[in-house]
Amino acid sequence: MSAETEPARAAADLLRGRSTVTIMTAMSPQEPHSAIRKLLAEARRFDIEVTLLTACIDGSLAYLTDEDVISIRERRLHLVTLAGGVPRALGALADSIPQSLWNIDRMLQDGTIACDIYVVRATATPEGGIDVGAAVAFTPTMLAQPAVQTIVELDATGPHGLCDDNLDWSRCLVWASDELHGDEAASPEPAARAGSAADPAQVRIAEHVAQLVPEDATVQLGIGSLADAIATALRTGPSAGIHCGSVPGGVLMRIRQGEFARATDHADAGLQIATSLAETPARSGHRVPDSVRLRPIGYTHDPEVLAGIPVLWAINSALSIDVRGQVNSEWISGARVASAGGLRDFTAGAQRSSGGGSVVALPSRTRSGHSRILAMLEAPAAVSAGGHEVGYLVTEYGVATLHGRTQAQRAESIIAIAHPDDRDALSRGV
Repeated sequence: MSAETEPARAAADLLRGRSTVTIMTAMSPQEPHSAIRKLLAEARRFDIEVTLLTACIDGSLAYLTDEDVISIRERRLHLVTLAGGVPRALGALADSIPQSLWNIDRMLQDGTIACDIYVVRATATPEGGIDVGAAVAFTPTMLAQPAVQTIVELDATGPHGLCDDNLDWSRCLVWASDELHGDEAASPEPAARAGSAADPAQVRIAEHVAQLVPEDATVQLGIGSLADAIATALRTGPSAGIHCGSVPGGVLMRIRQGEFARATDHADAGLQIATSLAETPARSGHRVPDSVRLRPIGYTHDPEVLAGIPVLWAINSALSIDVRGQVNSEWISGARVASAGGLRDFTAGAQRSSGGGSVVALPSRTRSGHSRILAMLEAPAAVSAGGHEVGYLVTEYGVATLHGRTQAQRAESIIAIAHPDDRDALSRGV
């Protein structure tokens, strides 16, 4: 680990003499906003063409400046999403690598996906060391790449002690941060969010999911308000557990209450496993329980690991689904705004798990009143998960069982839980 350096000068030294550079950001919430901005600013100054590999789970890319957006529109800065998404306004300008997170991690390991610089925000520990903080994700893989220069932006206020692995930070450049990331990233617990009245459709969806999932299940949930509603509604027994990509805030609340304790003989008994926290805990006395352990994507999303978890239930949402059960979690109105992330990793693992199941849950309509259930996914929307990978579809109107059903039976079941005003049109479109 190098001594702490002055970021602007260090960025210039790293980039000087290049005509192109590929920079990869850590998965949120460990994106180092200050370091990314300094690198992009110096790249503009030297007229360097940049490819930026992103993993922003909420899709905000909040570190981009107005100048960066101009560079994107002028095609001097190329956005490529590995995970998460991009703002809708940039959807038509961003590219992606259409692979699951587990496959992306393997491609980073073997150099199929190459980069020059990896930037990550990490926590400065009280002992003077470096801790990976609130997301492990791709960081162990990138630290092991000898040709990649890793830049660490230290945050004295972030969480630490959540990762079991001792990572080697010895080859990293350490940059001082000029931002208080901990305060910026802090978010209140779901139940405490001001004005966050429960959405009636989400409440009904959550109740349907809770009736479907066994009380002894190990659960994978996505993130967002629907995931929090489902986390609140799930019925849990002593053997219930959590194995996620990102731990939603609603799940953390229940873990603090002693639930999802995973009282089994599994290797991860007593632990809740994920690769990241969906949010950095607020400065309100909340802490992450010691039983929450963050591990690399190479473990959390490994198909063999997932298949070996008994009663694994994968519960995810989507932007739309057609009557054949084909899922779109990436495209809105012809613009790609998100990646499929770990959807395929977890649906496939849950399908192979003994007693497991895969669920896609979504409101029947968008906020503007358009049906999320379509006769057929329309181009350019890609199939994020095939119909054979989804066992159940849940809307506020009920549950459609898809596994073991014919195409005609699937269509009939799915149309039956569409919004009542959309059912006739869907039936005519089949």
